Amino acid sequence: MTSRARQRPLLTVFVLACLVRVAFLEWGFTGWHVLDQSRLSASYFRQGYAIAAGYGYIGSSQLSNEYLARLKELIESEGIRITPERAPPLPDEGITLTTLHPPGMSLLIAGVHRLWGGRVDVPLQCIGIVADSFAAVLVCWVVCALFSRRVGFFSGLLYAGFPPMAFASALSRSPVGLLALFVVASLACVIRAAHCTGWKWLSWVGLCGFIIGVGSYLRPDYALLPPFMFFGLWAYTRRFSRSVAGAVIAQAVVYAMLFPWALRNYNYSERWIFTSTSVGPTLITGLGEFDNSWGFGHTDQARRVQAAEQGFESPWSPEADAYFRELFIQSVRADPFAYVKSVVWRLPLVIAPPYQWGFLNPWKTQSFSEVREASGDRYKVIQSRPLHILAAYWDRLVVAGFTFLCSIAAVVMLIKGRGQFGAVVLLISPHVYSVVSHIVTHLEPRFLLPSSFCGLAAFAYVCLRGWGESGPRAVTDHADDLGDDSGGCDLEGVVAVGRRHRG
Repeated sequence: MTSRARQRPLLTVFVLACLVRVAFLEWGFTGWHVLDQSRLSASYFRQGYAIAAGYGYIGSSQLSNEYLARLKELIESEGIRITPERAPPLPDEGITLTTLHPPGMSLLIAGVHRLWGGRVDVPLQCIGIVADSFAAVLVCWVVCALFSRRVGFFSGLLYAGFPPMAFASALSRSPVGLLALFVVASLACVIRAAHCTGWKWLSWVGLCGFIIGVGSYLRPDYALLPPFMFFGLWAYTRRFSRSVAGAVIAQAVVYAMLFPWALRNYNYSERWIFTSTSVGPTLITGLGEFDNSWGFGHTDQARRVQAAEQGFESPWSPEADAYFRELFIQSVRADPFAYVKSVVWRLPLVIAPPYQWGFLNPWKTQSFSEVREASGDRYKVIQSRPLHILAAYWDRLVVAGFTFLCSIAAVVMLIKGRGQFGAVVLLISPHVYSVVSHIVTHLEPRFLLPSSFCGLAAFAYVCLRGWGESGPRAVTDHADDLGDDSGGCDLEGVVAVGRRHRG
């Protein structure tokens, strides 16, 4: 097959992904039943403008947030380019550094603002469109490399047209719209490492850790992903020692990438914080998701009340984080059955996550959280007003129905694709990690979205009956696609492994 013929499906996927996301962007401009910017997204913009103004990474206290909100309004209403020379002075008291989120998104916003000036919504959305379109191409490449071109092409098309990802990348202005690129790119590096030896193997393993490390500055949810992917690599190649070594090296690179952030936090709080000080409060919020014996609420406001009762200025401070972590351990020890029950009750969101895709349903007169404040946990709300939930959330329920089919497809894929079991495990390893890491702590559908491409690939595999294609043949077919130059790449070894799988 010629190089142009191999590239045509990738180009098709990229163009389709761009068109779908541009259509979502145009929809956002119309304002017709489209969700507005979330409070979380607005906080990244406030902190990004603060970095551009030379204030540093601040904004964890109430006074900080109020001051930066006024700065954001000034910049976006007057369209000015803020610089340290033009920025008004900070108040003398009440301004604190933030440790709530790593600074990746805010640094990106600050950089775009320095180049663009004024509001940076549209430039940031364009970056999201291009980044996620490349993610669609990588999804196509990854599935092609593991299975076949037709399954890979269909997977890429599904990802390109998947409304929740299109919304996240083109409209949400949040890290989740960018993070999928890092997750699928790291998986692509693991696949390349499977076909290489020596320094090339080490380079791809290191690049995997580097990509996850950079992505962790956007959201640290996937900071511990490498061991899961390299477990999938072990299932794929049956090379245990190399897989373990790869996991250790990649994870070490991730921590090396996050070390500057951890050192900054240590100098500020005398704690090595590699990810975020939201871990402790999030663990308690997870315990409060449903009716519980501890009396915990499920909202951030409930954490603020708890933090204030303990004398903390913010629930996201390092001191409050340490307190909530200890409280979580004590609570689980006091009632372990209630904790297990909370994990079990999260299963429906794992099997059929109702991702949002930007539609502001006119039938929804209250948010789900507001209804829960009066009616208890989410199951009681659904039982008390099922028709209202159906009308107000039909858009998300449609997505949940499709993601449920994707979950079923993943199970079918594991059962039917016996000769490709290792490839299947490797493919779904990012989503398995995402599920495991969130189901035991706190789960919202958006947390699973960056790894949703795994379910889309499973759906494509089942629809096209991918189990009818042998794994070794698929790998051999893609020697050119994988870039084999016979300089350290061991495709023949992987093919031999695949034959042992079939035997």
